[in-house]
Amino acid sequence: MDQILVAVSACIVRCIHLQKPECFFDPIYDERVYRFHPFKSLKKHLTIDDIWKFLLKIQQSQNLPIEAFVLCTIYVDRLSKSSCVYLNPFNWKRILMICLMVASKMFSDFPACNGDFISTFPHLDPMGTNQLERLFLKHIDYNVYVSSSVYTMYYFALISMIRRTREEREGEDVGPFSPLLVALDLSH
Repeated sequence: MDQILVAVSACIVRCIHLQKPECFFDPIYDERVYRFHPFKSLKKHLTIDDIWKFLLKIQQSQNLPIEAFVLCTIYVDRLSKSSCVYLNPFNWKRILMICLMVASKMFSDFPACNGDFISTFPHLDPMGTNQLERLFLKHIDYNVYVSSSVYTMYYFALISMIRRTREEREGEDVGPFSPLLVALDLSH
């Protein structure tokens, strides 16, 4: 489980730092508008560990299976393709949280409700989180179904990223890297 969280974290960090085309700005995703914690400052330069700690906090509090994190990655990709909403230092937390919330509802026989996720982040507004979920679903055109072939492709791409991330952390030269979400370029 931990290795998949590291791979997802590495993928997210790379996507945040990737040069992007003109993007759509919706304040619903912006943590400068909707804060997770009102007293913590926002970091502009994120690391794999920053993302990993956030994902681990959600995983531990919600007991999410590995499949939810793979679905989360797919939903992040769909959001960027459908609505040109790209990850940045100010929206990644809200996007990952809502993607995991929807993923847990899609995957689990006993999904967590929005209130369960909000209990992990007590400063979040329940009504705002419900609105975030509605807009997110609209932005991905309500496309929450994931075929087994798409899931498998993302899963193995994340598995291959584990080795690459380990090599990068050890300082080995691994050559140029294309972030997972860009490299997969699914046509769905």
